[in-house]
Amino acid sequence: MYFKDDMDPYFCRSLVFERLAQAKEAIPPEVGVPEMGPISTGLGEIYQFKVTGPGRNLMELRSILDWDIAPKLRRVPALLK
Repeated sequence: MYFKDDMDPYFCRSLVFERLAQAKEAIPPEVGVPEMGPISTGLGEIYQFKVTGPGRNLMELRSILDWDIAPKLRRVPALLK
């Protein structure tokens, strides 16, 4: 789920929590149970982005992320060591 930056994170979490019950019903038990992770701060999150493209399916977008974007991000030198 994506929310606008100016939205209250606790409100957003409550919306996600409501949808988790629906997701649990739709996911086979052998796949696992969806759960919400802890709130992370700006200190814990480095960068978030969404990979999109007109006419691209999810598999193509994942391949673009794995084979094009991720290797380029890994080459960025670390600021702190």
